[in-house]
Amino acid sequence: ASLAVLKDSGATARALSAEMLAQHCTPQSRKVLETRLAAESNEGVKTTIARALAECGAKASIPVLEGYLPDSRDSVRLMSAAAIIRLSR
Repeated sequence: ASLAVLKDSGATARALSAEMLAQHCTPQSRKVLETRLAAESNEGVKTTIARALAECGAKASIPVLEGYLPDSRDSVRLMSAAAIIRLSR
C-alpha cells in the first residue's frame, strides 16, 4: 500500500481536500465525500475520507461506511468501523 501512495501523485491533494471538506461539513460536502469514498482506489485516501465522514458527524453516512467493513485493506476497514462508532454516539 505504501508503494501505491508514492506512485499516486494526486493522493496527497485528494486527502487534503477530504480533510478540508470535513472542517466545514455541509450536506453537500458530505455527499461529495461519500461519492469519493466509492470512487477512490488509493488506500490512504480512502482511509482519510472515512475519517472525514466521521468528523462531519452525520449519522446518514453510517450505511455508506458499513459497506467498507468487509474491505480487504485493514486501514479502510478499521477507520470505517471507528467512524461508525463515532457517528453512533
